[in-house]
Amino acid sequence: MASRYLNSTGVGSGPRFERAWAIGAILFAVALTGLSLSHSAHAYEQYNPALTWDGSGGTGKSIRSPWALASDADGRVYVAENSADRIQGFNPDGTHFITWGDPNGDGAYAGSGNGQFRGPAGIAVDSAGNVYVSDSRNYRIQKFNSDGEFITKWGSEGTGNGQFVFPTDIDVDKAGNVYVVDAVSSYSEGGHFLFGRIQKFTSDGNFVTKWGSIGTGQGQFGFPTGVAVDTDGNILVSDSGKEAIRRYTPGGAFIEEWPAEDRDAYGARDLAVDASGSVFVAFATNVVKYTADGQYVTGFFVPGETGSANVAAVDVSPQGYVYVADSYFDRITRFDLDLTPDGPFGPPIDPGSTDDPGSTDKPGSTGKLNTARIRKVKVRGPKKAKRGKKTTYKVKIKNSGNTIAKGVKLKVVGKGVKAKKKSVGKIAAGKTRKVKVKVKLKKPGKVKVKFKVKSGNAGGKTVKKTIKVKK
Repeated sequence: MASRYLNSTGVGSGPRFERAWAIGAILFAVALTGLSLSHSAHAYEQYNPALTWDGSGGTGKSIRSPWALASDADGRVYVAENSADRIQGFNPDGTHFITWGDPNGDGAYAGSGNGQFRGPAGIAVDSAGNVYVSDSRNYRIQKFNSDGEFITKWGSEGTGNGQFVFPTDIDVDKAGNVYVVDAVSSYSEGGHFLFGRIQKFTSDGNFVTKWGSIGTGQGQFGFPTGVAVDTDGNILVSDSGKEAIRRYTPGGAFIEEWPAEDRDAYGARDLAVDASGSVFVAFATNVVKYTADGQYVTGFFVPGETGSANVAAVDVSPQGYVYVADSYFDRITRFDLDLTPDGPFGPPIDPGSTDDPGSTDKPGSTGKLNTARIRKVKVRGPKKAKRGKKTTYKVKIKNSGNTIAKGVKLKVVGKGVKAKKKSVGKIAAGKTRKVKVKVKLKKPGKVKVKFKVKSGNAGGKTVKKTIKVKK
């Protein structure tokens, strides 16, 4: 329940693993695993959000890459920002009340010290208000009080008991036991590495038990993405690889499973349980609600600034606030439970309305959030090249946002690949820049070349090409 859809990293160190921070690899795996199963036949609704915010209007920092969220007893929500390496807290009305991740106060959020993070990928709150964070690239869990003060930590890199390959989603039961999804999908020249299991700890970090592995057998995972404790104390796991929700005892014994795929056949990314036992499952652009025993109730789209959101995580507070993290438009959307015959999330949006309820950061506002987005990169050029000779490739970079993308750069990398880094500069909103880059390939055979586009304020994208190099 309390943390969210996966990021990925290359795993481990040493000869077996190539360390490569590649969030896209795991998202690709989550999407890919769903393509072989039948699509959901249910029609989705569109409901009015109660509120949407991006954090820029208050005393907090603008939200960046919200990958996980968890609410406390008061309905406040804590947000784990993966690429910003920090935690922010917001009240139900969207006002900010806390930020942490920079214990030295020097602006250096990313780090391995107590209270610092490298890619926080999961978050949970216990009944006492303590906050647990899956610190993915530090291969550990950190525990804080509700004021963000460090309490303890546990874990290290590895596959042993109490170690982590890549800790992501996390939840806590009423007794204080902590359940962690430890899963990764990594691509390297050695092939595709999949790893997935659940680990259970006491609230102080003592290892209790573990279960699961990647496989086709009962109790095995296709690819685990989320974990949540249900109202009976059993453990629910969203399995994107098998497009299912699986239920286990607190000790890891398999109980049952039910299908969980959205209408585009994407596997589940995250899940949460409300006070009545209903289960909310996050998919790519929508959320689906099931009864406690897996019967479909409703599904609804989550609006983005324009079009649909990219749903990374979902959580439900005791007050019935349904919080959704949108990692594409970097914001949080709140829906309110309304258990009337008209629908569980309030009245549907008026089809004749010209308002986009997801495009505002304040109720009633019509202003758009200013966001630059590098999401479309195309590379054209020869599929074959001569060893040691420069080959020209044309790269088209589009800013899909509504404000200027700044500090855009192009870098070409790979084994035996040599190319000068290109400074592209600024790209106007909605515009495309064309760049030529000369690439020298030093090794014969099939070479994997990465064209990596980064920017100062618009994110980035990597395009991979395999080029056959002749001697």
